[in-house]
Amino acid sequence: LFGVYRWRRSELDGVLDGIVYATMVGLGFAMTENIQYYGRAALDEGRGLTVVFILRGTLAPFSHPLFTSLTGIGLGLARQSRNTFVKLLTPVLGLATAISLHSIWNGSIVIFGGAGFIVTYLLIMVPAFAIILIIVFLALRREGRIVREFLASDLQQGVFTHDEYNRLSSIRGRMGAN
Repeated sequence: LFGVYRWRRSELDGVLDGIVYATMVGLGFAMTENIQYYGRAALDEGRGLTVVFILRGTLAPFSHPLFTSLTGIGLGLARQSRNTFVKLLTPVLGLATAISLHSIWNGSIVIFGGAGFIVTYLLIMVPAFAIILIIVFLALRREGRIVREFLASDLQQGVFTHDEYNRLSSIRGRMGAN
């Protein structure tokens, strides 16, 4: 993710791109880690395989993408900012937040057992996931405002109809929904 930011900066335009790229990195890591966990459980004569599958495959599949998306948000904010302080701080803050949330996630079951895991899941992970969805929504709205601003002259020149312009400037329109 930091490599994309460093060497392919033109591919990462803002928060939304940061979340998308980070989520893909997180999904790839989670898939690799899940194979390792499933394999260990299977080699142990299948003991615990069902529990591992339920925990990793149904309750926690979004955890690594969620953690990594925090870093993506930091990189996206840095990319869309002109402020040097923001450019330096937000990637570090995003990574630190991702590491902290991952530590809380792992520590919840190690320190507090199954009950701690469930409490952490409900009180921290679910709200964090909802916050990421809100950030995605806000980033899509911001993108719509930028599109609206940059296409205004094309609308005035007759390149677009008002309907096309409004669709390109709205979340639903850009997603192809009518």
